[in-house]
Formats: sequence, structure tokens, C-alpha cells
Amino acid sequence: MPGKPPFTEIIDELIEVSETYPMCIGDLMRVFGDRGFGALLLIPCIMVILPVGMIPGVPDIAAIFMILLAIQMALGVERLWLPRRILEIEVPGERLRPVLTRFRPIAVRLDANIGRRFAWFAESRFATETIAGVTIVLSLLIIVVGFVPGVPALFCIPLSIFALGLVARNGLVILAGYLICACVLGIVALIFW
Repeated sequence: MPGKPPFTEIIDELIEVSETYPMCIGDLMRVFGDRGFGALLLIPCIMVILPVGMIPGVPDIAAIFMILLAIQMALGVERLWLPRRILEIEVPGERLRPVLTRFRPIAVRLDANIGRRFAWFAESRFATETIAGVTIVLSLLIIVVGFVPGVPALFCIPLSIFALGLVARNGLVILAGYLICACVLGIVALIFW
């Protein structure tokens, strides 16, 4: 539907796709379309922030995925490339649909509060390349200090903000991500000092 806000549009399209059987990762990638990098960066961040992120190995796997994603962002790849085997992995639509339906009101609220502002900055090569660089650095830090409970989740907070800014095409949110990133690095430095 033209003019539909970005987060609501993504959720509605995912709900529609989840009604088809079988559904695979490739179908999800088609839904993300040109918002793929932001949406795909958000997924591992949420995994690390949620309690599942406390399971040993989960932050490392998420960090490796984010590094691969960031490298392709930095190279200016239009769409994320994934091996065919990964694209063909089936996703249980019947399990995904209830979660998406519950998340839809949150998406509507995000759209109401995070509009398209300073889109020229959000869509610039500078923003994309700096976000990619910060993502690589923070992902490497997750791998190095991932053994400290809660620290990987701290690093994923600014990355989540970047992802929201990319999806919404909101330069102000991305700028807030840089500020939050500096605060998080300061907090982690104090923890280890």
C-alpha cells in the first residue's frame, strides 16, 4: 500500500508472506527490500538484548552475522547477499504470524514517533559507511568481551538505534545512535577500568 509507514508496512507484508507455505529466508529478504540492511541489523541486536543473548555463543554468532552484514554495507552492495542454502532455510510461518501480530501495535507506535526526518543524511554513503564501521568495531568488541554478562547487550543498544534510523530513513535517530554509542563505550571503559 503506497504511503504506508515503514515499520507497519514491513510487519503487514511479513504477516501476508507468513500465510504462504512453505516460507523461507529468501521470502523474508524480498519483504525487507531496500530496507534490508536496517531490518537485518535489528534482528541480531534484539537477539542479544533479549534474555536469549545470555546463552553462551549467541552473542558471538550474532556478532559474526553483523560483521558480514556491515562489510556488505561498506562495500555499497545494494542488497544483502546470502548463500543459497541460507536463503532456502524454511521459517515456520504458523509460529511467526502470532508474534508479528502482537508486534504490529509496537510498529504503529514506532511509525507515529519515528518519522522520515533528515532522510538525505540517513540515505547518504557517509552514514552507511560510518554505521558499517561502528558495527564492525562493536561486533568485534562483543566477540572479545562477550564473556562479561550484559556487556554484549550494551553494545547492541546503539546498533539497534542505527537499525531503526536506517529503516525509518531518519537521520536524527542515526545521529542519536552515534551519541548513545559514545556513552556506551564510555560506560564499558569505566566497567573495565
